[in-house]
Amino acid sequence: MTVYIMTGYIRILQRTLQHYQLDLIQLGLDPSEQHALTRYLKSESGESCCVSQYVVWLQHLQHYLQQPIGIIMARQMALQDVGLIGYLASSSVNLQQALRLFQQYYPLLYQMTQIDALDVRQQGDTMVVQWHGSQPDWQLFYVLNVCLLHQAVQLIVEPPIAQLQCVELGQFEPTFWLQYEQFFGCSVQSSANIYALHFPVQALATPNFGADAMLHRVLVHQAEHTLRQQYDLQQQLFKYKVQSAFHQVDFAQPSTPQQQVAQQLHCSVRTLQRQLQRHQLDFQSLLDHYRYQVSCDYLQQEVSLAQIAESLGYADQSAFGRAFKRWAGMTPKSYQRHYHQRHIETPDPKTAQ
Repeated sequence: MTVYIMTGYIRILQRTLQHYQLDLIQLGLDPSEQHALTRYLKSESGESCCVSQYVVWLQHLQHYLQQPIGIIMARQMALQDVGLIGYLASSSVNLQQALRLFQQYYPLLYQMTQIDALDVRQQGDTMVVQWHGSQPDWQLFYVLNVCLLHQAVQLIVEPPIAQLQCVELGQFEPTFWLQYEQFFGCSVQSSANIYALHFPVQALATPNFGADAMLHRVLVHQAEHTLRQQYDLQQQLFKYKVQSAFHQVDFAQPSTPQQQVAQQLHCSVRTLQRQLQRHQLDFQSLLDHYRYQVSCDYLQQEVSLAQIAESLGYADQSAFGRAFKRWAGMTPKSYQRHYHQRHIETPDPKTAQ
């Protein structure tokens, strides 16, 4: 899978190189990598770069600077680096609207929609913005995105958000633990494949004094137009239909989930399969994502593993446990333990400092 990122990422990289007065030879890039990066840095046509190539450059920078590259680059960002999303967020009335818009127009950061999904949802007294990082080699890129979003929030809201509840950074390098906590101003946790910012709900109403309703309407219209041009909107609509149909699936029925979804969409299984293929969607991946989200909700409510397994169509709780570990990188019991430690035993921010 090739995912291309917007040129704003290149500008942030360029600004970082200039700030630290680095040349490409110092970074230890081989001649082909130097040539590729030089071409992107000098491009005036906004040439797109694939994530895999970008990650290679991040790895070299990380090795040379010996500091968290995500933090270093986030401090070099400006809202215009994230393009239309940045302008939309800066014209939002408050943080909640800005986060919802970030979720809605997240694909505008890329030139493909088949990327790791971004989920923005409220859990009790927390608003969670989360990526499920499916590409282990992209860890530095995922961490960079979390740092960039945090920095963007500080630039949007006045006064800046003083305290997050916690941050999850996948399986980050423990050497940088203190630097991350100082940057985010909260506890930082290592959660396999999960990259997330946890905002306190009371912060969502924090006003943006630079909000401009008229400009916001114009930008939303432009974003919708851009999204339709750049991506297949029908794919997004079809994906939403399939995801919505999962809520009506009865896993206890003899018919398969795919048969039940096809019935709800008033088509044959073969037609459903053709539609999925046309929209470059994988039914099992969508089903796994749904099961993962539902199982997380059940685990937070302390529903028994046997009940969860039965409700989601697994033969027994062992089969469910294996599936959950594949999704989350941890067992269901470990997830429950981490969840309760985070939401019940939240450390005092002053103590953490």
